[in-house]
Amino acid sequence: MSRSLILPLIALVFCAILTDVSHALTIYRIGGSDLPPPERDAPFDFIQLEWADIDAKQHGSTLLTEISTTLAPEQLDPAVNLTPLLDERGGKIETLRSIVGWADFPARDAPMFDGDPTTHFLGDGDWGGDYGAIENKVLVFDLGGLFNIDRVRFYPREKHLVDRFIQTVIVGINDGDPLKDGTREYLVGEGWRRRPPGARKDFEIVLNATENTRSDIVIEMPGRPIRNILFEAPANIRGVWEIAEFEIYGSGFAPQATYVSNVIDLGQPVSLGRLNWSAQEDAGAAIDLTMRSGDDSDPNTYWRKTFRGDETTRYSDGKALVLSTYRKLDKGERAGITPDTENWQTWSPPYDLALGRG
Repeated sequence: MSRSLILPLIALVFCAILTDVSHALTIYRIGGSDLPPPERDAPFDFIQLEWADIDAKQHGSTLLTEISTTLAPEQLDPAVNLTPLLDERGGKIETLRSIVGWADFPARDAPMFDGDPTTHFLGDGDWGGDYGAIENKVLVFDLGGLFNIDRVRFYPREKHLVDRFIQTVIVGINDGDPLKDGTREYLVGEGWRRRPPGARKDFEIVLNATENTRSDIVIEMPGRPIRNILFEAPANIRGVWEIAEFEIYGSGFAPQATYVSNVIDLGQPVSLGRLNWSAQEDAGAAIDLTMRSGDDSDPNTYWRKTFRGDETTRYSDGKALVLSTYRKLDKGERAGITPDTENWQTWSPPYDLALGRG
């Protein structure tokens, strides 16, 4: 069985992995491709891997990380509207539907997020075939991670700045921490005649306007990281409202960024040598560098619901689930992914970054 290695890296790191098989040395380096190969007195093989070669099929992943010759937390441009970019950044926009609860927004909502201020969504009380079960238009913007958000802005088309403002509107935020669920001040759908299944999401309120007359609404956000933003508005008592664009702006570095390398298949059982790295850790920042190794190419165990009570299984059609077959399961069948503790070691404690080796 081959010996494999996987590294999670945060921020500015490159590393060399030394393996010693029958006195033949191979050095693996992730990043640092602009540097010359390492030098040693004895002959060795050298394999250069790139930061950008992340492949989910090989269990690599990245979250809120900028990749070049180094790794760094993602930095937001305060002039760039994040809303049209959420999907490509790992976020999403959901709306509340009567039967399924939270779901991806329908095509009729898209004009609010297309970056074109000449298109619009009409807030006339018809929220899309929900037969009155959904009393308000409700949207949740999942940013894909924690960010420092400066402001939220929404407004109608220019020709309707005077007559199509939103009279009543709630905007809320949360940090996505599941341990806080149920403790925040505002619960979506509270007081509705019927709440759709799975509708429970709660938020801290940053705007609660009941007699609004402004058409171009700008809300300054509190100075703490935000994961989700709520928009909720009923139909106007008089007239209709519209939104041409719903815009989200942030600044600064992502509070937390993560990089997990692909599994590196070493081909055969080996003795691992020294791990080396080069990193820069600015004041107020922290970098955790850890690693784990294992005896097969998949560090995870995959689980499927059997729909017999709470029973789950690692098998489907008589075979153990792997990443590719797990992804083919219906979402309702997927019961989660856990670390493979039989064939893989647990993550090492974080190395002392200042040492440069471990």
